Amino acid sequence: MKVFSKTIFYIFLVVLLSYCTTKKESIYSIQEANIKFSLVLVLKNLECNSTKQSNFFFFPVDKNQADLCIKDIYLSDCEKWNQNILPESCSFIGIQIK
Repeated sequence: MKVFSKTIFYIFLVVLLSYCTTKKESIYSIQEANIKFSLVLVLKNLECNSTKQSNFFFFPVDKNQADLCIKDIYLSDCEKWNQNILPESCSFIGIQIK
């Protein structure tokens, strides 16, 4: 009986630890998110000859969503950028540019 309960305990522990590790790896920290979005803001301003600023203050954010938003900002055209129109993929973050 003790061998069975130890086995169950170790299986539970491995599953729990793997879940925690996977969860952290799929999220950007606040610092990582701010750096990535600040970088794309600077690049887009250079490309579009503008001086947009943002209210960056992110909570930890999902990497897939953040990467999609960053890619869409970079690929958006300057006309939309200069009109302060952000891609739809960025709506989950609540970025505002001015």
